[in-house]
Amino acid sequence: MLQRLGIASTVIGQPDLLLLDEPASALDPAGRREVLDLIGHLRGRATVVLSSHILADVQEVCDTVAILRAGRLMFQGPLESLLVGRAVPAYRVRLRPPVEPVAECLRGQEWITNVERLGEDGLRVAVRSMTEAEQYLAKALADCGARVVSLAPQAADLEDVFLELTS
Repeated sequence: MLQRLGIASTVIGQPDLLLLDEPASALDPAGRREVLDLIGHLRGRATVVLSSHILADVQEVCDTVAILRAGRLMFQGPLESLLVGRAVPAYRVRLRPPVEPVAECLRGQEWITNVERLGEDGLRVAVRSMTEAEQYLAKALADCGARVVSLAPQAADLEDVFLELTS
């Protein structure tokens, strides 16, 4: 409640600039949603400088980002510029069990760079290129005996790119 009260008292005066440090931390899901919606509604009316370790929140409400590592600026610019072409191309595949034999079979493909389990029924399949995946992934899954529930390209997210930049 103190977090909400602090933000409310800040925005009531309609400032042109807001400096927010971890505004959604320690909030329940409803409170977090309210804070993110409020920040989103400020777009075009105020400049919001937001510091957060919750990168999904940053990606949702920010249009310009800066990434720091050990006090050094690694990137500053439009979020879209950061995300496009940075992270490894990958697909999210949901399967009917058993999943592990399919994962092992896919690991043998030269154009697949990594296969990672996601929960009980999912795989993240990283590929050398989206073009190769578009050409070969459906056939590879069929050849591996996969019973596919869904298959979709996995867009780069800020957390993936952050880890790529800072590791």
